[in-house]
Amino acid sequence: MTESLRTSRLIAFYILLLFLVIGCKKSNETPNGLTFVDPYIGGVGHLLKSTKPVSHLPNQVIRMAPVRNDYLDDQIRGFQLSQETFSVMPFSGAYKAMAPVSAWDNQIEVATPYFYSTWLEDYNITVEFTPGKKCGYFRFTFPDGNTKHIHINVSEADKISLSDTAGIVIEKSSRGIKAFVYGEFNEKAVLNDTSDSGEQGRYLTWSDLSGNVIEFKYAVSFINPEHARESLATEIPD
Repeated sequence: MTESLRTSRLIAFYILLLFLVIGCKKSNETPNGLTFVDPYIGGVGHLLKSTKPVSHLPNQVIRMAPVRNDYLDDQIRGFQLSQETFSVMPFSGAYKAMAPVSAWDNQIEVATPYFYSTWLEDYNITVEFTPGKKCGYFRFTFPDGNTKHIHINVSEADKISLSDTAGIVIEKSSRGIKAFVYGEFNEKAVLNDTSDSGEQGRYLTWSDLSGNVIEFKYAVSFINPEHARESLATEIPD
């Protein structure tokens, strides 16, 4: 065998080996390289405004992030439904005539483009979220034996209503733009007004007899609530 032939065969062997290595993927590997995306980059802005660990699909309307100043902020004030247009905040126990806030643990928080999770220390509530295109899905796990609440940051000019089942419709105006949310809970809630306390927003309540897990799926539309309802029925029918 000549030296050139041996070299050619060796090169071909290494090329084949390279293709085999590239072609082999772990079964739990996330497609499209999402495992390499770090939403925390830019979370502390020394000169510029800091970024937020946003969970969202590329170029889609649903962009969920915890409401806090930056990564060093030790309190969470809510969770966005779509950018800063809407936000919700779960809490347990009695309402204290002020918007709920909670400490959080950065060692427990999980933030990826396709899943978010954190634990609210003050209320012992686990928050989980998965984004869709026009829809989002929250799961709030409350402690045993406590009344369950979700605070919604709407003003007196905004509209919010509950259906006879477990649906909710929110209409909010922000900077001259109207946005609509249609959502559904796994259990029917009671709507409470906080205007007598001077605090902006309203909150939903579930009795301590309901299950510990409150699931909330919703869709956002800048057209009308019917459009949001259609998006939810299409994207998350079950």
